[in-house]
Amino acid sequence: MKKLLLKIVNKALSPFNARIVRAANPAPKDFNDIFDTNKPKNEILHLNKLSGLSENIRGMINHRAGEELFSLAYMQSLSGDVVEVGSFQGKSTFFLGHAVEQSKNGKMYAVDHFKGNKGKEHFYKVENEDLSDLETGFRRNIQKAGLSEVVTLLNKPNHEAVADIADDSIRFLYIDGDHTAEGVQRDLDLFASKLRSGAIIAFDDYDNVNFSGLVAVVNEFISKSKCKRKYLIDRTLIVELAS
Repeated sequence: MKKLLLKIVNKALSPFNARIVRAANPAPKDFNDIFDTNKPKNEILHLNKLSGLSENIRGMINHRAGEELFSLAYMQSLSGDVVEVGSFQGKSTFFLGHAVEQSKNGKMYAVDHFKGNKGKEHFYKVENEDLSDLETGFRRNIQKAGLSEVVTLLNKPNHEAVADIADDSIRFLYIDGDHTAEGVQRDLDLFASKLRSGAIIAFDDYDNVNFSGLVAVVNEFISKSKCKRKYLIDRTLIVELAS
């Protein structure tokens, strides 16, 4: 019946060069349904299914970029911890936290003071004008994602949170906090000693139109650092440091 209905609808849409296609992988209902199982006993994590479970988390990162963060942190052979600077409601935390959980590689730290960026607080409003519900929303989303035991939240300014992270411990750093030149420079200065040799750094909003200061600081960092590889996906810049 569903196939017949789909055929009828697509016939009606044909004059507009449009059609509806069936999803190859139906949306999972819960986290028990994110694996494709092939005989003999071969569980394969299906990233599209996992990604679909992040639909209800409000965030400033698209699914494609989130899936890329997961892939990099999950497949990374370097041992160590994952740290994100700027968590908001936990969209990126969802992908990075599950990468840590599934890879069983290190710990996950989420750093956010839940006050938004200075002068741009209105972008972070969920319900309460004073942003007092941001931490509650983050914790709720992380709990629903089954990551409460995986993700350690550091609800404090970056210069205080960095003291809770060991030197030479970070294998993957995601910078998505203060997007000003000063803010990004401060994050790089604070967390530089925490990075392992060969670590990966992901910079959100590498966009010369809207965040030229951020781009300038990151370019300067790259020019002075020993980088093995780097590439851009949408507005997320991925940099792998040399070992």
